[in-house]
Formats: sequence, C-alpha cells, structure tokens
Amino acid sequence: HIEFKLNLIQQNAKFFLQLLQNQKSNTLEWIIIGLIGLECVLMCLEMSGMGGVLFESLGMDFTSPAVVSSSSSSSSSSSSLAVVEGSGGVDTAVDANGVKR
Repeated sequence: HIEFKLNLIQQNAKFFLQLLQNQKSNTLEWIIIGLIGLECVLMCLEMSGMGGVLFESLGMDFTSPAVVSSSSSSSSSSSSLAVVEGSGGVDTAVDANGVKR
C-alpha cells in the first residue's frame, strides 16, 4: 500500500518536471521565432531604404561604415580605413580623406 503511494508520488513528480521543461522549451522557441521575425522586419526596412531614416530618428547610426586600423606602407603613421559596400557586392576600402585604396 505504501509502495503504491510512493510510486504515484514519483510518477506525479516526473510528470510535473517534464511539464515545466516543455513550458520552458516552448517559451524559448517563441522568443527565437520573435527575434527571427524582428530581424526580417529590420532587413526589409533596410532594403527599402527606410532603415536609415528609422535608425537616425531613434538616435542610432548604423549607416556609418566600420573603421579598421591599418598601417600604410607609404606613410610612417597609421591611417584608419573604412570598408564601404560597393555595387555588385564588391567592398571598397576608403581612408579618412575619402580616397579609395
């Protein structure tokens, strides 16, 4: 009689632990789906040309190219270069004066 009760308690504990695990997994899956959806919306905004306007109105500047440090062989000091996306998916390096390298 007591073994039956202990076995029933054990089964109930396993059931509720599995239920909690499934709820956590479902919540994480919905978070991932939401983040993917947000990324798609931002990508569509950027592709339409409205992304820059939106980001500027929010005070964020994502349109600036990334700046990387590079040492120039013709100069003793290091100059900063920016990678700018060109036409046809070809990237171009531009220095601080706007000169293509």
